[in-house]
Amino acid sequence: MEQQTFENATVVKQTGSLYRLTFLPGWDPFTAVLSGKLRLKGSKLTNPITVGDKVSGHWQPGGKKQQKEAIITEIHPRPGLGLCYFKCNGTTNTFSVY
Repeated sequence: MEQQTFENATVVKQTGSLYRLTFLPGWDPFTAVLSGKLRLKGSKLTNPITVGDKVSGHWQPGGKKQQKEAIITEIHPRPGLGLCYFKCNGTTNTFSVY
């Protein structure tokens, strides 16, 4: 049995460990959870996803209610906002914002 996948879903709401996703411009939200491997993947962030992020994943057969459960397995890169400049002790430093 092949897993059904989804791509480029947009996060529209986050509550605890649950995420509401939809495929924009349509509006048919569904609930998803973050894969454990992705959550712990070398990041100091406790929650690597925010509203507006694009994600991909797969559907997993549901439990008691026999509904499919969406699992987020990939977070797409956020579009860069360019370079930001700030001054510290009279010198100009640059950094990228993601």
